[in-house]
Amino acid sequence: MTSPARPWTRYYPPGTPQDLGPLDYPNIPAAIRKASATYAVQSAFTLGLPNGSQGSITFEDTDRLSDQFAVYLREVAGLKAGEIQE
Repeated sequence: MTSPARPWTRYYPPGTPQDLGPLDYPNIPAAIRKASATYAVQSAFTLGLPNGSQGSITFEDTDRLSDQFAVYLREVAGLKAGEIQE
């Protein structure tokens, strides 16, 4: 049954629940932290260049580097939470 407030549900395949139920994580950073801990040494990203070179970065490295980038944005660039630079 399609809800008038949620018309997109009519496109759900038969048997697909219309509600997600309780989420495993309160926010995206919590999900990323869990994935980083669970898959720490596995490759998260691999870049292949046209010249045949390639490099990979692990989930653990991605987590660490994203924290370092956040510190840079706060401490060096002077951004505050929710602030938009134009």
